[in-house]
Amino acid sequence: MTRLRLWISLLTASVVALIAILSVLDDRSESEWQRYEGWSVSVISISIAFSFFGALSSMLAPEMAMKVELPFIIIVLGFWCAGLPSILNPDQNLAVSPEFAISNANLFFFSYASLIFSLLLLGSWFEQKNGEDSTPTALGWVLLTSTSLIVMSSSIKVLQEDDCRRDASPYCNRTRFGIFGGMASGAMALIVVLLRKHVPMNCQAVVGFLLLILWACGVSYITFGSGPGTTLGSLYFATWSSFFICINLTATAANEYIIENDIRIVSGKDGGAEKKKVEETAAVVVEEEGKATEKHDEEETTKK
Repeated sequence: MTRLRLWISLLTASVVALIAILSVLDDRSESEWQRYEGWSVSVISISIAFSFFGALSSMLAPEMAMKVELPFIIIVLGFWCAGLPSILNPDQNLAVSPEFAISNANLFFFSYASLIFSLLLLGSWFEQKNGEDSTPTALGWVLLTSTSLIVMSSSIKVLQEDDCRRDASPYCNRTRFGIFGGMASGAMALIVVLLRKHVPMNCQAVVGFLLLILWACGVSYITFGSGPGTTLGSLYFATWSSFFICINLTATAANEYIIENDIRIVSGKDGGAEKKKVEETAAVVVEEEGKATEKHDEEETTKK
């Protein structure tokens, strides 16, 4: 999907989300809005504005689009990462009711769609920027950075609202795990994004596996038992998304490393498994072909 289509999709999703949230707030005057309600409307409005200008630049000035799109994408993605927890907070009763049921399906799903389109835009920009140097793991690391930051920001919001600053209960401790886990995962993923050309696939596989262990613990602590992400919301989805992204990253990086090095497992004479490199076999074949060619040339010379 081209970035123009992604910009238009983001614009459409944001407009639907704005209409949905205004339908919830239409019985209140703007002066009666709570702080979180004004913040949620602002996030969606900013998304509409920047997605409109992003689509315009991509359509009318594609040569200059690369220069202006990245700031637009980062701003929109940043606002959605910060604003989505408020929109989906059951206590605010905007998209999710206090009983944790989806009370406004359009606001719920199109807010998530806006976040996803923002992530896809960022991945698309990096892929075009790197051109042929783009790797199969590029988008995955960008997505992991974003979902990790959502876990961190959502956990911070829970910590503040539930007054966990001095509370050592399991619920609050698990919330703190979400903060530090999201921070660590986001930082490591961002480093790989920035230094991707200098990080070989085997290292990416190792980092992905370590983060997979982190998020395996994360889904256990955050979405089960007395964790803060047991109910439907941004923390729940972001935690599980991070876990599955890590699975994909680890598998993809390991597979790419095997392909790059042409590593195969073949049966040895003693019945054990020995590692062989196809490139070594190819070198032997080339050498044998060279000897055959030389022998043929010598025979031709002798005949003459």
